[in-house]
Amino acid sequence: MIAASIIIGNAMKLTTAIYLIVTLIKDISMVINLSNCKLHPSYYFKLLYADR
Repeated sequence: MIAASIIIGNAMKLTTAIYLIVTLIKDISMVINLSNCKLHPSYYFKLLYADR
C-alpha cells in the first residue's frame, strides 16, 4: 500500500510538472506569435490571461 501511494504521488507530481511546462511553452509561443504580429501590448495580456 505504501509503495503504491508513493508511485501515485510521484505520478501526480510528474503530470503537474508536465502541465506547467506545457502551459509555459504555450504562453511563450503565443507571445512570440503576437510580437511577430506587432499588436498592442495590452492585447497580449487579454489573450494570455483570458482563459485563467
